[in-house]
Parts: sequence; structure tokens; C-alpha cells
Amino acid sequence: MSDDIYEKIVYDGFSFSNLAMLSPELKERTFVINGVSKTYSMTGWRIGYGAGDIRIVRNMDTIQSQSTSNPSSISQAAAEAAIAGDQACVEEMRKAFEERRNVIVSLLNAIPGVKCNKPQGAFYVFPYLNEVYKTPGFEKLKRESSENSSSKLFCNVLLEKYKVAAVPGVAFGEDNALRLSYAMGEADIKRGVERIAEMIRDLSK
Repeated sequence: MSDDIYEKIVYDGFSFSNLAMLSPELKERTFVINGVSKTYSMTGWRIGYGAGDIRIVRNMDTIQSQSTSNPSSISQAAAEAAIAGDQACVEEMRKAFEERRNVIVSLLNAIPGVKCNKPQGAFYVFPYLNEVYKTPGFEKLKRESSENSSSKLFCNVLLEKYKVAAVPGVAFGEDNALRLSYAMGEADIKRGVERIAEMIRDLSK
């Protein structure tokens, strides 16, 4: 199964490909799923679609038709208009995301103790905080908290005290990191990263 939801949001000249595009043999064994939530920023419209072996699709249709309601006609019409319409806005948004990625990665890497790789697609960064977790302030937080996960503890304090929302890295199998979205304006990105830097400075005291 190939989840292609971010197929249009790639950077640095990279081109997208999935297993079905590599060979006829793989295409026969691949099911592609996609939707309009990322490329067209239509998250709340709840429209997705899939492509694969007709036998699987027919059985999916049989099960789905008896277990869930159908998407609204308005959502379907909006998704059709997005997919069939002028795609210039998609490239415009992709470029904006690439610029925001460059900004947030640069700002995060300027914070002592933070290491952030540059993602090649989507609109999330995954900064590592290994050194931050070794600071006296964070070790004190750990001792005083019943939370075993470092990334959960960091994110809880970040939200409650510094008003920045992040997803603990442990949710993705890496407790030394956290996930941040940069699907917002550059001013908000800069303000959010500055608050993260403030928290880390406070932990280092």
C-alpha cells in the first residue's frame, strides 16, 4: 500500500514516485491511497481515494457501503474542482512550504542542543533534543514528574508554559525528538521557535 498524500509537497528538485510507477509487476501488487487534505489544504472536507486491483476495490465498496456513510455531495464537488482545476496554486503553496522549511530548520539548528535535519517533503520537522534532555533543568523536571517519556514531558511544558503545540517524538518511535508543523505563516513560525529557544534557555540555567 502506497500512501501518496504528500506527493505534490516535495522540495530541492526531488520528484515523487511510488512502487506502482517502478514496474508493471509492482503495479499489479500495489494499492495507492491519496486525498485532497494536504495538496489542496482541504483537511476538513474528508475526501480520500484509492486505486488498485479491481477485485479488491469491488470488495472494499461492498464493505464500505454497509459500514460508513458517504462523503457529502458538496465535499465531492469541491474535491473534483480542486483536482480538475488550475494547479498553479499547488506549486505556489509548495514553494511557500519550501521557504518556511528553510526558515524553521535554520532557526532550530541555531538553538544550542537542538539538531534538525532538512526534510525533503511534507510540512513537518523532527528536531532532536538529546542534549536538551541532559540539561540540569530538564533532569529536574524528570525527577519531579511522573511522566516517563522525555518528549511527552517536554511537549507538555512547552504547551502549558510557553504556549507552543508540538507532537512528542515517542508517538513516532523516537523519544529524543518532537514533531513540529510549519503549515503556518513565517511570523508564527519565528514566534514559536523563539518560545522553544526560551524554554531551552530556561532549562539550561
